[in-house]
Amino acid sequence: MPCRVGAQISLEAKGPEAFQTPRGCCVPFGVMELALAALPYEQQDRYKQLLAASESAGLAELNGISQELQALVGSLSLPEGLLKSLAGTFQPGSLLICRSSANVEDLAGMSGA
Repeated sequence: MPCRVGAQISLEAKGPEAFQTPRGCCVPFGVMELALAALPYEQQDRYKQLLAASESAGLAELNGISQELQALVGSLSLPEGLLKSLAGTFQPGSLLICRSSANVEDLAGMSGA
């Protein structure tokens, strides 16, 4: 039996107390899409234009496109229920680490980040 398989079996036998992990949560990818859908049509259209432009933009253009996209995404309002859930998950003053991942992030026009 290879060592790593033996080590895995040994850890599994110890049960859940074998791993110490910090509190965490997942935010579904669709949350951003819902927030974008709540924007006025003109802003939704501008987001789509910027996203399309970023696919073929040169380096000189990309900085401006990225800044505008960042401002637009930064202006989104998240659902109240999500914010309450996140606030209830962590203690005030908690240090948080965010990781973004999606199974479509390598497709053209899609990004999980």
